[in-house]
Amino acid sequence: MGIGQFSVHGDEFVGAYCIVSDSICVTGSKLKKSDFELFEKALLLTPVHLTAAGSDLIGLFGRANKNGVLLSNSIYESELRHFKENLKDIHIEILDSDLNAIGNNILVNDKIAIVNTDYKEKDIKRIKDVFDVEVMQLEIAGYKTVGSHNILTNKGFVVNNNVSDEEFESLKSISKSISQSTANLGSLSIGISVVANSNGVLFGKSTSGYEMASIQDGLDLE
Repeated sequence: MGIGQFSVHGDEFVGAYCIVSDSICVTGSKLKKSDFELFEKALLLTPVHLTAAGSDLIGLFGRANKNGVLLSNSIYESELRHFKENLKDIHIEILDSDLNAIGNNILVNDKIAIVNTDYKEKDIKRIKDVFDVEVMQLEIAGYKTVGSHNILTNKGFVVNNNVSDEEFESLKSISKSISQSTANLGSLSIGISVVANSNGVLFGKSTSGYEMASIQDGLDLE
C-alpha cells in the first residue's frame, strides 16, 4: 500500500487533476516532477500528462476502469487524439451529455458504475457500453454529483459524512469495505480531494491524519 499528500500549485483538490484506475493514470501537465514520483510509488502507475477542454483539471472531464475511458464532450478533437495516442490499449469514447463534468457525475470501478440520476437513457447505455459494468443511478447524501462527493475503487468505497446511518447500511451492498469521511480538513468533496486506486491513495495536502486513516480503512488499504 502506498500513500502520499500533495497539492497542485496550492490547490488541494488533487482529484480534479487526475483520471486514475488500476491500469491508467492521466494527470494535468502542471504537476511537478516530485508529484509524478508520488504517483509511481503510491499508485504503481506512471502518469501520462494531458489536458482536457484546454484545462489541467482533467479529473473533471473523464473517468476510467480496466475496460475503457469515458471523456466529456467538452474536450477538443486534438486532445481526444492525444488520449488515443498515449493510451493505445484501452477503449476511449466521448459521452455526449449536458452533464459534461464526468468526473463529478460518475463513480466507476471494474464491476459497477454509480452515476448522476439526471443522466438520460442514452447516456446510461453509453456508460455501460464503455465500462462494461452494471450502472446504478443514485443520489448519495442528497448529492447527485456522486463522483465529486465519494470515492470508489476495486477494493473499497468511501462516502461523505453527510450520509445517514440508514443510507450507509444500504450502501454496504456496493462494496465489502466501506467507510465515511471528509478530506482536506472537513470537505465533503472527498472525490476531488483524493486520488486512489487498489494500490494506494494520494491526499490533498491539508487532509488530517484522522481523515486519512478513515479513507484508507474504507479503501481497504491498511
